[in-house]
Amino acid sequence: MSASHSCRTEAHLHAEYLAMLAKNYEVQEEINAKDASTQLAKEEVKQVKAETAMLEAKLEMAKVMAEHREVLSKQIMAETPRTRAEIEQLAADYEAVLAWFEQERAALGLQVKQTSLSTSACCSLC
Repeated sequence: MSASHSCRTEAHLHAEYLAMLAKNYEVQEEINAKDASTQLAKEEVKQVKAETAMLEAKLEMAKVMAEHREVLSKQIMAETPRTRAEIEQLAADYEAVLAWFEQERAALGLQVKQTSLSTSACCSLC
């Protein structure tokens, strides 16, 4: 009876051993799947970090361009009043020259005819 009991115990132990091997295999498969999933997640994290770095670089470039645009805008606005002042000065100079010419003409007693030539009359003179 002890030999038969020993056989059943050995068979039982062998069955437990095979069950543990199967369980170990399942656990190892789960670990491998999780490792693969973890590796995939790590790759995704790397990709997201690379995309984030690229977006941050683009954002920085956009900030620099905005600052440059603002500087140019301020320069243009600073130059515009000077240009307006120059135009106003030219208009004032023109008015002064025109007034001087009118005075000289009146002083000399010259009569300046104002004629309006049509295009055909102008072309016939040429």
